[in-house]
Amino acid sequence: MRALRVLAFVVASFPVAAFAQTTDPNAPPVTPPPAPPGQVPPGQAPVTTGTSGVDAWGGMNAGGVSPPAPIGGTTATASVSATASTSASPVDIDDELDESKDEDSGRGLSWFWLEVQGGFEHVGLQTFNIEEENFSVGLVETESSGGVVSAGIGAQIIFVTIGARTRLGFFDDWQLGTVGGEVGFHIPIGFVEPRFDFGAGYAAIANFDNIVPEDISIHGFYVRAGAGVDFYPVKQLALGAQATFDFMGLTRPGLDPSQIQAIQQDPDVGDIPAAREQALALDGSGYGAAVAIQGTIGLHL
Repeated sequence: MRALRVLAFVVASFPVAAFAQTTDPNAPPVTPPPAPPGQVPPGQAPVTTGTSGVDAWGGMNAGGVSPPAPIGGTTATASVSATASTSASPVDIDDELDESKDEDSGRGLSWFWLEVQGGFEHVGLQTFNIEEENFSVGLVETESSGGVVSAGIGAQIIFVTIGARTRLGFFDDWQLGTVGGEVGFHIPIGFVEPRFDFGAGYAAIANFDNIVPEDISIHGFYVRAGAGVDFYPVKQLALGAQATFDFMGLTRPGLDPSQIQAIQQDPDVGDIPAAREQALALDGSGYGAAVAIQGTIGLHL
């Protein structure tokens, strides 16, 4: 009976000893082959995003181990799509500016402008002076009203305009011309655009009708401020009105005796009293003003 027990123990221990002898303890673990895309490896649960039966990583695994499920239930595909959308090529800056101005005013971005104006102007050459004789010597009318025309051209940067403008006023005895630079600020509100303009430059009295003796030269500077409104029936065409105020500082250089004698020989002038002769020999100065109201036609390109 004891011999039977020993025989049974030997038979039961033989498979364990055989397995231990055939297994190398230093050999790497056996890794099952990766599952095809879209399939879950044997012995593993599928990684889902909250939707039953949907693998968030498409069966991706390494050595039979799959990555954890995405946080918040967002799939890898959505993450990749978001990254691609944020790395899209930037839009050209001109297109962005055009789109911004379209949203504000319904018109595109303008870079250049050309404008012509016409209307009425009143000028007082001695508005801020008391002693008129020292400036005009009684030979020049110092206050007059008449028509006026002007033209300007320049560049535009969004709502700011920079350019040059010339203006000519036609009066009974003389003409007043100005030329200078200006800067403007425009407020686009749909097809309506309020505007404010500021300028400065050179001013001079011209004598196209030979009523004022040519030897009498009056010139100086002006500073201008204006306000108006433009209407845009189409994107590039502006129709509007503007009112301006000019402050002028003018001088009359003194004449030498030969120039004074030439004036006296002019049949339209005749003899000049001695007091006026002395005044003509001296420099004269005056500070005046001009007010103008004009209609406007402009092109914005």
